[in-house]
Amino acid sequence: SSAASDVYKRQTKLDRTSGIDSLNLLKLTLRIEEDLGINLDDYLNLIHSAGTVSELVSVIEKAIED
Repeated sequence: SSAASDVYKRQTKLDRTSGIDSLNLLKLTLRIEEDLGINLDDYLNLIHSAGTVSELVSVIEKAIED
């Protein structure tokens, strides 16, 4: 089901096994900033420590709210 697929994707780990190394995380962060028109400089430590897609989404949501 789509809902189960979404849950699985949000639990995907952000590490080399999913193709996310430090450089790709930086590229992703820059793309998110550009696409959403936000600045994530104050959240870089949280982004770097995010272990899953869900945790990364939570950091971005917090940045948007702040």
